[in-house]
Amino acid sequence: MLTYFLSCFAPVVHFIAYIPLQQTYFYKHEDFIHKNFPKARQIGWLAEEVEAAWPELVEVDAEGYKHVAYGRATVVLAEAMKELKATISEEFEAKLRAVEERMAEGIRRLLSVQTDLVEENKELRRELELVKANGNLRSIE
Repeated sequence: MLTYFLSCFAPVVHFIAYIPLQQTYFYKHEDFIHKNFPKARQIGWLAEEVEAAWPELVEVDAEGYKHVAYGRATVVLAEAMKELKATISEEFEAKLRAVEERMAEGIRRLLSVQTDLVEENKELRRELELVKANGNLRSIE
C-alpha cells in the first residue's frame, strides 16, 4: 500500500500559462550582511513578481522578507518544458503533414503530366508511322 505525505492532490495543467513572465535579474545582497548571503553577484526573480503567478513558490522569513523557493520552481519549469516540447512536436507534426500533402499533390500532378506525355508520344508515333506509310516523309533513320 502506498502512503503519501500529501493530501488533496490536484493536477496542474497549462504550466506555460502560469510561468512568470517577469524579468530575470542580477543582484547582490550588500545591504544584508547579517544574513550571510553570498557576496558574489546572483541571478534570480523578484519574489513579488513570482508570487503573482505562483504564490506556492514564495516564502516569507521571520523578518517578513519574501524569497523565491527555487527548489520548488524546478517542478514548474520541468512541467512547462514538457508542455512546450509537446506544443512544438504538435506544430512540427502539423507542418510536416502539410509538406507531405503538398509533396503528394506535386507527385500526383507530375504523374498525370507524365501519363499525358506518354499518351501524346504514342499518338505522335502513330501519326508519324501513318505519314511514313503514305510515303509523305522519308525515313529519318
